[in-house]
Amino acid sequence: MNRVGKRDVRTGKNYSIVTHVSVEAVILATVFGPLGHRGVNDLQRKLTLKNAYTLGWIALSGFFAVVMGAFGAHGISAPVPKAWISLGSQQHMAHTLALFACVWLHTKGLKDARLSMLFFALGISLFSGALYAMALGAPRGIAMAAPLGGLCFLIGWLNLARAAFSAKEAHADPH
Repeated sequence: MNRVGKRDVRTGKNYSIVTHVSVEAVILATVFGPLGHRGVNDLQRKLTLKNAYTLGWIALSGFFAVVMGAFGAHGISAPVPKAWISLGSQQHMAHTLALFACVWLHTKGLKDARLSMLFFALGISLFSGALYAMALGAPRGIAMAAPLGGLCFLIGWLNLARAAFSAKEAHADPH
């Protein structure tokens, strides 16, 4: 992994750019530490340090989805709270993977994927968070957050589709 130090002339701030690293290597390095190898496949892209931190937070989201799924499967015996945890962790993991895809699409030039990331993260917090909280004994009023979280998921997917279709039109070959 090569780090290139740069200085932004407008703000005067220093920043680093990570070069010659595959997305898989960044994900693995985020979870397991620096691997010290260079990726050589078609996913090689320049990733900013900000993207690497974003991948780290997304990896933690996946970790918590697995933790909650395991807790629901092994730590709760009541059927309704168990179902809430199960549904929450399934949606949590599905949209965590969607967050990874958004980072990848953003590095491929689909800049509007970042807005979908916001909606997916908000959806995870509201939808899965409400189900987790209810399963752990929170008042039933917290259930009102779940439909808002579901709406955030839907908006995120629609935005991603819109971004993909508009990118296709913008990059279409006229010949």
